[in-house]
Amino acid sequence: MKRKTAQSLSLVLAGVVIAAGFTGLPTMADKPREEAKALSVHSSTYGASSAYVEATLYGASPSNTKAQNRQALQDAIAAVDAQGGGVILMPYDTPYGYKRNTVSTHPDFSATDTDILVIDYSKGETYAGSTNPLSRDGMQVRYFSSTSGNEPDGQHDGNTTWFMGNHHPALMIMNNSTTSDNRRATLFFGNRGRVNWGVGQGTNTIPGGSDDQLSDFKIVGNNINGGTGLTNMMTIRKTNGYFGFNNQTPSKEFTFAGRQPDTEFLIQQTKVNGDVYLILRTKTQERKFKLEEDNGDLVITKSGAVGDALRLSAGGTGSFAGGVGGGSYDSASRPDPSAVPVGTMIFDTTIGKPLWSHNGDWKDANGVVQ
Repeated sequence: MKRKTAQSLSLVLAGVVIAAGFTGLPTMADKPREEAKALSVHSSTYGASSAYVEATLYGASPSNTKAQNRQALQDAIAAVDAQGGGVILMPYDTPYGYKRNTVSTHPDFSATDTDILVIDYSKGETYAGSTNPLSRDGMQVRYFSSTSGNEPDGQHDGNTTWFMGNHHPALMIMNNSTTSDNRRATLFFGNRGRVNWGVGQGTNTIPGGSDDQLSDFKIVGNNINGGTGLTNMMTIRKTNGYFGFNNQTPSKEFTFAGRQPDTEFLIQQTKVNGDVYLILRTKTQERKFKLEEDNGDLVITKSGAVGDALRLSAGGTGSFAGGVGGGSYDSASRPDPSAVPVGTMIFDTTIGKPLWSHNGDWKDANGVVQ
């Protein structure tokens, strides 16, 4: 009984399609348009409103001007709104003047009261003009949605896209270009046609570069701190894992560059013995703080990072390159005076005197060897 009912329904639908003039199977390229027409026939035959229509049903055409196609799109939006909402398709060959950075060229939902989604395949002209000989955006699909009502914040999921699955749902953005110097792929965030932030892959072009060299992770920001265009805010290099903030090609394990030119805060670990450096740079100065692996000493360099200024031993003693030091010892445990800089000061708790190193001896304030 179920099979007969299904066969009868198939015959009825086939009759509707044939009566509407569909005598052959649509190609994959024609599928969205044919579906829209079939749904339109379905609605006119059975008296129900179609939830999926194409703008061509309201006058959009490849032979029209962009202004005419835009009006057809707005007419489709008004008609779908009147029927209670639905989905509208704008075909590839019916451009209506879309420009990414000009919100007035986007579909207008200001007069609608229902949920509407516009799927737009048309040729945009964001990059039209002398900067782009193609005078179009290139193949893309755009989604414009309008959610009705005034629900409290967090109480609806309008204008969102969900990926769900039983095992590892994922969104993949991949660069398949055959060009060897560009592997950029980015997820952008913005408002009213303007890019504000981008998260993705690839920070620069390297002629003949490897995929790894071209696949650094990046976070970019637009017009940061008064700048122009997209600025690299964070980079993780694919080749070595170096992390950089405000630095496109970090040369140390961790590089935090200041917003002022030539200022940096870096952390470096040497590969030979594992010493760790904290490096501070301004426009004209550089100082290093080094933790030595072999003895645990902490060293602060002189200005220009040439030579030690201060050494703090793992045991808590310290010495200055300029001769001023510190630490207290009894007479039996004093350091070797010839092993510390001349002028290093200690306090001898046995004799109760401060002493200074000089010519391989410890001397008191009167220059007497102690």
